[in-house]
Amino acid sequence: MREEVRFKIIFSVLIFTLLVNLIFLLFKIYDAFKIFIEKDAVFIPLNYLILLKNEFIKKIFTPIIAGIIAGVILLLFLKFSRYKKYKRKEGFGLIETFISLTILALVTVGMLAYLQYGMLLNIKAKEINYAVRVTDVFISKLDSIPYPYVFSCDSNEENFGLNGTFGPVTNQTSTYPYLGILEEFKNLIKNYGFTRFKITTYFLLRDLSDLDGDGLITDLRNFTDENSDLIDDYDPEIKYEDYNKDADYYDIFGEPEQTEEPNTHLKKVVIKIYRKAQLVYTTSKIISWEKYTGVESKASGAELKLVITQPPENGILYALTTEEQINSHNLSITKEYPEDVVAYRADPSSPLQLIGTTDPLANIEWRLGGTDTPTLDTVIADNSGDFNFFAFNLTANLNEGENLIYGIALKDEYSSPWSKRRVILDINPPAIEQETPTGVVKTLQPLIEAVIVDEPVGEGNETSGICPDVITIKYESGSGVGIATHTFDSSTGKVRWIDSEKFLPVFTQGEEVIVTIEAGDYALYKVSKTFSFKCLIDSIDNSPPVVSEKSPVGVASSNPPLISCKVFDNQSGIDIQSIILELDGNEVVNSSNITEYYSPISNPIGGYINYLPSTPLSQGEHSVTVKVSHWAENPSDKKERIETWSFNVP
Repeated sequence: MREEVRFKIIFSVLIFTLLVNLIFLLFKIYDAFKIFIEKDAVFIPLNYLILLKNEFIKKIFTPIIAGIIAGVILLLFLKFSRYKKYKRKEGFGLIETFISLTILALVTVGMLAYLQYGMLLNIKAKEINYAVRVTDVFISKLDSIPYPYVFSCDSNEENFGLNGTFGPVTNQTSTYPYLGILEEFKNLIKNYGFTRFKITTYFLLRDLSDLDGDGLITDLRNFTDENSDLIDDYDPEIKYEDYNKDADYYDIFGEPEQTEEPNTHLKKVVIKIYRKAQLVYTTSKIISWEKYTGVESKASGAELKLVITQPPENGILYALTTEEQINSHNLSITKEYPEDVVAYRADPSSPLQLIGTTDPLANIEWRLGGTDTPTLDTVIADNSGDFNFFAFNLTANLNEGENLIYGIALKDEYSSPWSKRRVILDINPPAIEQETPTGVVKTLQPLIEAVIVDEPVGEGNETSGICPDVITIKYESGSGVGIATHTFDSSTGKVRWIDSEKFLPVFTQGEEVIVTIEAGDYALYKVSKTFSFKCLIDSIDNSPPVVSEKSPVGVASSNPPLISCKVFDNQSGIDIQSIILELDGNEVVNSSNITEYYSPISNPIGGYINYLPSTPLSQGEHSVTVKVSHWAENPSDKKERIETWSFNVP
């Protein structure tokens, strides 16, 4: 009896495994082809089908192999099972037949599914081939449409979206003259099973001024209109122009002729083929005006080029006309400027040097402030197209602060686009002000800082700015000489001597310190200032430190509230490392994190504690305790101040 039960259990498990794999296979086949069912399989991109292949094979053949293995094990089990009672002694039984048919079904269904995939792939390849063929035919037809008549259009729109007047303004037509070619193409794609085509035109220009900064002047750039004013952002001569005020840009006007569209003489035509709203194929071609007219145009690249290599965009200029400027420029300081910090001299004794390249023997005109201003300097390029000269007149007209330099190359009837360079002329050396402390200071941990300013001569003019890389704080004291660690805030100009362990440096009683601060701006003007102080605290300080300006008091106006106070001592100064702030009995500020929450001041000698809890506080009353000591040791009972106050969170 036990052997019979065991046989039935094993037999049932194997049969169940075989059937599950067959059902699983059918579901995987459906899942693998669901994308074709939902999205019209024939028009899924070919590259996507190829990527799908490995996933398809994995989904289909995994249950096939698993099912075959289960079936073979079942057959072997039946053949070699000792339980012969339920097995035919001769011939091929019904159970063996069922198992064999199931295995055959697994293999057959899997192979048919893979065959279906191959057929779909083949159909897609043919469909791409048809799309290429019809677009090639259209491109050949496109060559018969003159450049000024190639517009963006869509076969799904009435009249292909081409509504307006066309041709020269002296001989207008209200119907697009090449409508027949578009209709012919529309019928052609329908014959191949496609439903729509779309043509988009992009206007191209030669990047002769290297606006993209890639070092090339032979590449193309797109007509750019980020502010939507229908004018190219880099060349104001390239723009849309509704010459005859008919609210379209399909017309031709002028002598020589030009289009109301941006007159770039180069277009990129992008052709897209669709079927059932699915994009099937995309191709493009660049066309030019010259192919039809034979007349060269500066817009299409027949123009001259002009590349300015010196000064660079946003270049810094300086002058050495006054004694102050000369001394500042020649001042020797401890740190050297980084290699990438470069400034260019521009004064009557050494005018601004302009360097670049254009076409050989081209004449270059230079203007200041705009393209419609008088020409100040001219230079002729050499036989290689290079130029390198000193712009005397342009230099004489430079103003402090921002200056816009414009150059244009001229040769025969051609001209380059205007090349623009923005430069900043800095004529005022920086200064060091508000240095502190000086003289006798009643603390052993003073705030040592100054303000470095780079102000213009004329109010509102731009300067080159302070270069943080050359700022140095040097010191001499009884303990030796050295270079101090510092911080610099570019927004305020403050430079501060800091200590990595104690926040501010600590000195001994009676120690005299000589401090020298060095700095420089990006115009290569430098400055140095020396000052000294002596740390001398009262040996007896009968007043403990003061804790004032406590906040919040009463009812807090926010949650979490900013907890703050002012601590100071004008007789012996504040020992910053002694500061402790407790909130509801928990120490939240101490010497380990005081640098995050303490802002020192020099008058009075002390600073502000500002602590903002990371999470909102609970409603009700909360207490704050601040502990702070001064440097004087006597009397001992006056050394520390402990101040406690409370507030409520509503």
